[in-house]
Amino acid sequence: MKKFSILLLFLPMLLAARPLSNQARISLITCAPGNEIYSAFGHSAIRVYDPLNRIDMVYGYGTFDFSDPMFLPKFIQRDLMYFLDVDQYPQFKYAYEYFQRSFDEQIFDLDSAQNQRIYDFLENNMRPENRFYLYDFFFDNCATRIRDVVYNELEGELIIPNKDEPSEFTFRNILDQYLMESPWMDFGIDLALGAVVDVKATPWEQTFHPDYLSSVIGGASLKNGKALVANKQNLYNAPSPLTKGNPFTAPLTISIIALLAVGFFSWKNRELAKKRFIGDGIFFTVLGLGGLLLFFLWFGTDHIATKQNWNLLWFLPTHLVAGILLFRKNKAPWLKTYFIISGGMAVLVLLGWYVIPQAFHIAFIPLLLIIALRAWILFKKLPAEVKT
Repeated sequence: MKKFSILLLFLPMLLAARPLSNQARISLITCAPGNEIYSAFGHSAIRVYDPLNRIDMVYGYGTFDFSDPMFLPKFIQRDLMYFLDVDQYPQFKYAYEYFQRSFDEQIFDLDSAQNQRIYDFLENNMRPENRFYLYDFFFDNCATRIRDVVYNELEGELIIPNKDEPSEFTFRNILDQYLMESPWMDFGIDLALGAVVDVKATPWEQTFHPDYLSSVIGGASLKNGKALVANKQNLYNAPSPLTKGNPFTAPLTISIIALLAVGFFSWKNRELAKKRFIGDGIFFTVLGLGGLLLFFLWFGTDHIATKQNWNLLWFLPTHLVAGILLFRKNKAPWLKTYFIISGGMAVLVLLGWYVIPQAFHIAFIPLLLIIALRAWILFKKLPAEVKT
């Protein structure tokens, strides 16, 4: 029992990070995007290399537990905890080579004391009580965590040019640059994210993206006049992907085809009986379900980026009720008023395309025209009163 008490006394010292040698170096590793949605924008990590102490570890903040039975509800609600993970560099390198993802290294020009502070922080942050955090895609992710570690542990020595000055890019602009080969992901993101991401991002805020973090770190300097990065090298260069997106299956193409088909159907069947609204019922029910999801993402979750979503002006949750009522034999008389108002709102979104403080996906234009067209036809054809 006495020996056990002595061990407990010295346990904090045993768990403390060991001193690094004067040959140690710390670097930023920036990884290219992967094929999965969670890796679509790349990854950032810190490498600690000390040949004398046989240390070669990679620390990354972007890890989460897929096996959690509540994974999906937590992810949607923004209750999913991410954590700091560490790998041996050879293991890390093997994984990225296996998944064909390039990665670069920027080696910092730091003295031994600065290296030690960063290493001590990472080792302390690896403890079970410290390693978990509530992830946010734009404001607290694998890249921003590393930015904060480097900035804070250098104790005011790091200088970032124009750190807090707004740039020409918004958060959404930065995402769009990396979604050109993933048009449906771009469509879904533009639908789900609100006006919060349409503000100009400062260089400090742009570091939510690994490539922008790499650029900011590459342009940073220390107060002693030296550049922060002493050397940059490519550690693995993956072959270019052979497949590219098909423009004929892109959201804009599909939505234009849908508009032409609905327009032709509307003209061809303009003389049909007034009670045949099955297609409209399906269309507006689906829109209503989508609107409920957007409403929930804004008001029912803790996600910051899904707030202030102006898509709710046309993706109305109330479409769900109106769509379901279109399947009934006796139509509620107020549906005429509802559809003329909702169709008018779709037209107002089109007219205010450059005025509304949110960037909309271009594929939304044909969809808005479909809503306006079918809403007008329903207004004309629906009965003004219920027949008994």
